[in-house]
Amino acid sequence: MKKRLVFVLGIILLFQFTVVAAAPNKADTYLKTAQSLMANGKHEEAIKNLDDAIKLSPKVNQYYILKGSALIETKKYQDAIACFDIAYGLNFKAADASYQKGKALTLLGKNEDALKSFDAVLSIITKYPTEENNKYAFDTYLRKGDIFLALGKLNESIWCYDKAILLNAKAYQPYTGKAIVLQKLMKLDEALKCFSKIAELQPQSALAHYNLGLAFMSVEKYSEALPAFEKAIQLKLDNNDVVYYKAACCAALDKVSDAIQLLGIAVSSDSKYIEYAREDKEFVKLRVNKLFTDIVGAINVRGNTHGNIHNYGHVAVQGDWLYYSFDLTGLVKERLDGSDRQKISEECADNINIIGDWIYCNLYSVTKSDHSDFKYLGFYKVKIDGSEKIKINDKDFSSVNVVGDSIYYSAESEMYKPTVMKTDGSKKKYFNVLPAKSLSVEDNWIYFQNGYDRNSLYKISTNGGDYQKLSDVDAYTMQMNIVDDYIYVASDYFDQGLYKLKIDGTEQKRLLDADVSYVNTAGEWIYFIIYSDALYRMKLDGSNMQKLVDGKGLGISSINIAGDWVYYNLYSIQDFKNIGHYRITTDASKIETIIEYK
Repeated sequence: MKKRLVFVLGIILLFQFTVVAAAPNKADTYLKTAQSLMANGKHEEAIKNLDDAIKLSPKVNQYYILKGSALIETKKYQDAIACFDIAYGLNFKAADASYQKGKALTLLGKNEDALKSFDAVLSIITKYPTEENNKYAFDTYLRKGDIFLALGKLNESIWCYDKAILLNAKAYQPYTGKAIVLQKLMKLDEALKCFSKIAELQPQSALAHYNLGLAFMSVEKYSEALPAFEKAIQLKLDNNDVVYYKAACCAALDKVSDAIQLLGIAVSSDSKYIEYAREDKEFVKLRVNKLFTDIVGAINVRGNTHGNIHNYGHVAVQGDWLYYSFDLTGLVKERLDGSDRQKISEECADNINIIGDWIYCNLYSVTKSDHSDFKYLGFYKVKIDGSEKIKINDKDFSSVNVVGDSIYYSAESEMYKPTVMKTDGSKKKYFNVLPAKSLSVEDNWIYFQNGYDRNSLYKISTNGGDYQKLSDVDAYTMQMNIVDDYIYVASDYFDQGLYKLKIDGTEQKRLLDADVSYVNTAGEWIYFIIYSDALYRMKLDGSNMQKLVDGKGLGISSINIAGDWVYYNLYSIQDFKNIGHYRITTDASKIETIIEYK
């Protein structure tokens, strides 16, 4: 019996030993099967095999890490985190569990918790700098950089990307993240260096060369941007944007025929490039080119005429479209022939300028029951179809000149200091002149009324230099018009009258000795008001004076001109109450009412 018992016991021990010895082999089989399944995207089946492996060997941390990775692929992030926590408990000296947990937390949007996990990875690497642990350092800094970027902590983000670059200078990913941060910080030249490095590290990446081209464009280095886009095209970049931006570079470099040909190709692929070309500064010089306007339609080089601007800018024209706003009319557009009338906005506007697909203007809300009750809303850019309204500034702008991609203005709240900014409101710059009213921008010069010198006529270059006095002609509000090489301006102070002088201040001549106001010009004619109650016109040389409208005791103001029509306002001289807004043909053959107030 004892021998039999010993034998049986021996059999049992042999069996147990066999099971224990065989279990890891069987578990490894499940592991290899799971790895193969995951490689083929069969993550649910992989998880089942890993569960079988864990049943056989529940204390192998690698099984939990692989299961957690499979759970991430099936978007079961909380279950994945639970697996990584178990793996860390089984081997706290290994960095892989904390790293994978950080990934899962990031995917859950728990960025702060993810940072803690990645910090744990770095702590483990510091304490246990094994080869296996060290391989997680680069990715950890990279992911921390991405999280800090998402959190808006830009300096911390750059620090992490720099650490990743030190660990692997041949990897392009940290340069990409760093470039994005530098762009956000408006450090465009430094961002360009990163994009250059990315293209160097990925010479066969079309996308890398495309991004490099955009980076060169951001600092207006078009001659360097062009070959980058050409390289992206050569590498078969499947993106129509690259053709458009190559066209923009050609336009900026005055390669007009190439620019128009490439723009035509881009537009034929997607009509969105019409809107891009209408707005982008690189195409400004082409706005007078017929081949360009045949593709994208008419675009103003400047937003409105000098005369309309100095008559409050209630009317503006682009192509065959008229835009206007008179109190209760709201902001309206219609064809010059009066057809296809559309209301763009219920708010009324002044200082209207049209460039491409945007209207730049002051906006006001108006009480319907009383058109005199206005509330200023701000200076806006409004899409010409009314689909977007973007506030650029809270200030009440006056004498607004939109030229190319720049807005020039003065504002009472800024002591009428001449100011320029981009059409998106960026890069605001003041000119060291004040107070300055009645601005007119023409050929890189700002002409204005100098409040420090009896409101006399001065000019300053748009780069802020070469400050000059042109004339002693003075006015409370200067009604200034620039036509070719001459300025036409009214003076209502010491030497009343309508004057003409060259833009350099020479050849000054008084065309009319009268109390003149609200001057505007169109073609070969000057239009103006005398004594506030009669609208006249005469030739640019002062001849052939004609009365167009007799106010008959009512005041006339605010002359705007568009097409064959002169727009004007009638008001009560006694109480300055508006009577209505009207228009008359330039030859006085027809008068129409726009809106009358009761």
